[in-house]
Amino acid sequence: MDLWLENQSGMEDTLSSVVARVSSAVSGLYNSFLGQTRSQARLNAIASYDQSNELFKAFLSAEMM
Repeated sequence: MDLWLENQSGMEDTLSSVVARVSSAVSGLYNSFLGQTRSQARLNAIASYDQSNELFKAFLSAEMM
């Protein structure tokens, strides 16, 4: 973490930070016009939490069950 903090000012003008800013702006515009609404996000969250135990058992070893 210290290394990142020490080099942060030098990294601000690099190509990767410019690409990150452009990418963030494009992503924000995309989500504003074509992205999901709050109600769609809510439905997606509900659907992802509404999974059966069988799905989770597939990821667990015998010791974890």
